[in-house]
Amino acid sequence: MASINSLCRLCVRTLLEYTPEQWLYRIAFKQSIDSCLWSLSPFGSTLPNYNTEFHVEGLDPSRVIWLTECPNRQPDDPVILFCHGGAYMMGLFFGFFTFWMVVVRRLNNPRLSILVLDYTLSQDAKFPRQLCEITMVQNELANSCRNVVLAGDSAGGHLILSMLRHSVVPVDGVPPIDTKLENTVKSLILMSPWLNLYPTEVGSYEKYKHVDMLSLNFLKRCTLKLFGGSVDPQLLLNYADASTIPWLPQSILITVGEYELFHDDIIQFYKTANRESSQLFINPKACHFEGFLLPWSSNITSAVVEYLEQLCTV
Repeated sequence: MASINSLCRLCVRTLLEYTPEQWLYRIAFKQSIDSCLWSLSPFGSTLPNYNTEFHVEGLDPSRVIWLTECPNRQPDDPVILFCHGGAYMMGLFFGFFTFWMVVVRRLNNPRLSILVLDYTLSQDAKFPRQLCEITMVQNELANSCRNVVLAGDSAGGHLILSMLRHSVVPVDGVPPIDTKLENTVKSLILMSPWLNLYPTEVGSYEKYKHVDMLSLNFLKRCTLKLFGGSVDPQLLLNYADASTIPWLPQSILITVGEYELFHDDIIQFYKTANRESSQLFINPKACHFEGFLLPWSSNITSAVVEYLEQLCTV
């Protein structure tokens, strides 16, 4: 099994690193929310308000969808706002939705809702367009919820942290946060967050470069595509030093694979965040993204469920 996993990681790493950019965009995951949820409807249609739109002024209605919304939702009911990974270049795919479906089934919390943002990818718009979108969604959600759990995988984690920083240090051209985040955002779930958009080959980036499915060259290509030319220096901050983000909630769950390129950055973030209710889960012998490939048997799924059980009581 270990040799099969190593071969799969090598194939993915080679594909991401050496495929010409225009071809990579064509084969990149880019299913719409609607197509994913339609395909998964035999498994998800019993969820309350499955695949229904959440209206945000200025955004395409198909971009923000409830995976599930509890009936007669109240302001204190927990809502998970999820931003997917993919280095800002690859979009949604079925694994993200099946992951949260498994989480919902295991939690069996009738008051839990999950909202998914399908933000614009880098081939269609440069940063901070993506930051504008999550800010608009958070502003609208704050009108009806004061118990938001922000959840992000990889690039989605970077996007969430960018919004937290934006709430205190505004980014030009991005809508302001209407309601103070400390009044609405109660916790974070960061799954292998991409914290440093300009890494160098040191530490875990060097140690696991032949193990993880990501590569340094691929990450650099994605960053170049995301920002293009010159950019505001505050958008290029290394979030591995959590002090770059002036406000963080007290409750945070951070997960990382033992063999990830991001390993050292994430450990540094956990230590520098120093929140009283923060938790770190290191997935043994795992690489980037593995939690979403087989979510029903993933250690990451179990860690998220356990965290939410403590956080969200019926």
